[in-house]
Amino acid sequence: MRSFATPRSYSMGTDASTLTVGGRVEAKLHATTLGGEAFRRNWNTQTLMAGVAYAPLHSIPDVNIDAVGVFIEHPWVLGSRTALDLGARIDHMTSAADPTKANLALYSAYHGTSTTSRTDVMPSGRAKLTYQVRKDLDVAAAVGHTARVAEANERFFALRRMGTDWVGNPDLAPARNTGVDLSLSLHRPRVTLTANRYANAVHDYIAVYACQPTGDGGGRDEHVGAVLRERGCASEGSRGEWQRDPALAAQHLGRSLLRPRHSDTGPGLGITATDLAETPPLRARLRARLDDGRWFTELEGVASASQAHVDQTLGEAATPSYAIANLTGGIRRGRLATIGVSNLFDTYFVEHLSYQRDPYRSGVRVAEPGRNLFTNVS
Repeated sequence: MRSFATPRSYSMGTDASTLTVGGRVEAKLHATTLGGEAFRRNWNTQTLMAGVAYAPLHSIPDVNIDAVGVFIEHPWVLGSRTALDLGARIDHMTSAADPTKANLALYSAYHGTSTTSRTDVMPSGRAKLTYQVRKDLDVAAAVGHTARVAEANERFFALRRMGTDWVGNPDLAPARNTGVDLSLSLHRPRVTLTANRYANAVHDYIAVYACQPTGDGGGRDEHVGAVLRERGCASEGSRGEWQRDPALAAQHLGRSLLRPRHSDTGPGLGITATDLAETPPLRARLRARLDDGRWFTELEGVASASQAHVDQTLGEAATPSYAIANLTGGIRRGRLATIGVSNLFDTYFVEHLSYQRDPYRSGVRVAEPGRNLFTNVS
């Protein structure tokens, strides 16, 4: 943030660094897959503000997230038309902040805790049953449970600002998601049509909310309940010729709608809105492609409806609808080279994300990029 009325060329600045290291091993024993993985993620930020004479504030105090997990997957064939896929996993995760950098006073003032570490053990599993109704028609049902550990900024972020503190909660438990999914797939020689419907119940969903424990406004991370439901469909097809060569002219159509809702809100957290923040609106995608195996070109249209389902308790504003076009072409000659234009007509638009989780936000909505050219070679 630049200012000409301060001793330095900026009134607030943040130096941030991240590091991720890890590995994964996997082995197959007949039809069973066994594996494990381990990783470390580190977040570290130092904020300097003119209001405190540029004294270093460790807004994310050198936080390490260490994880070790093991998993198993096994498919079963239950007759000529039925298949069952099972999977299970368990993760051991430890989040730890540097106690010499952490702002223990803010943790204590807002949450009554001064802890700088937490360990979570998170089991998860899934089961999917697929039934072939006929040769070209499959139906499937799946159920699963998983968990997400709170990120470093959600647990340990702490920054005292002029009138508005921003404080994470070191005691946040993992968000746990239990979901069901139903799908139907129709396969034809040149067309595949898929439709699905799913619902997820997220327990201990981590949300941002405003509070004033000491007379100052603030932002904190806390748990609420949430239910997410989506319905959508997609189809793919191919037919025809291109310049007398056997070619592929494919159309892809997709549509999706997600409607998350708070399942338990109340004045205790100051969250009275039933809609979750940063909820994506109805979105549709149409794609046409010509491909003869050597050359290809693709035209894509993306349309998004307006979004009025916003969390007004956080000051989230509605976003307007938009439509953009993307054009891509390429050639395969031992390698794949592509060139394309995104946002072909240089449309001005903003995404539904309101960045409510960003403590440095200024309230100015940032537009997405205009027309831009890209190339890829692989």
